[in-house]
Amino acid sequence: MRSLFIVVSLLIGLIAGCSAAQTRHDKLVAIVTPTPKITYESVSADRLTAAQAKNHVGKNATVCGVVAIAFYASRFRRQPTLICLDHYYPHQSFTAVIWGEDRSKFGTPETTLNGKEICVRGVIEEYQGEPRIILRNKSQLTEK
Repeated sequence: MRSLFIVVSLLIGLIAGCSAAQTRHDKLVAIVTPTPKITYESVSADRLTAAQAKNHVGKNATVCGVVAIAFYASRFRRQPTLICLDHYYPHQSFTAVIWGEDRSKFGTPETTLNGKEICVRGVIEEYQGEPRIILRNKSQLTEK
């Protein structure tokens, strides 16, 4: 994307007859560079973002993010409730899993957590290349 800005700014400089195309480029970038979005990269040292979790597999950690979608897969083996953080399934960067046998401890997360910022605590494991934490107790999940 940045190279596109450079090409466009050089073309503008050539079309305008400007001998200082680099100066035009700097001004163009200052105008079109989007304001950085607030991300969860600033989470404190003892908490990880959903995107950071993949680098901490095997460690006990707290992972925080926004619930993009939570759903109860009642027809699947072990009846998991899947809580996908930051992106919708199947593009989520992290998943919290509640197995059917523990579901009663959590109520109905698929109706109460969507769109909320949460933190989950436990050992980060990898499943099919994606990080996840298995939630067994309500104390492992907190709403922010």
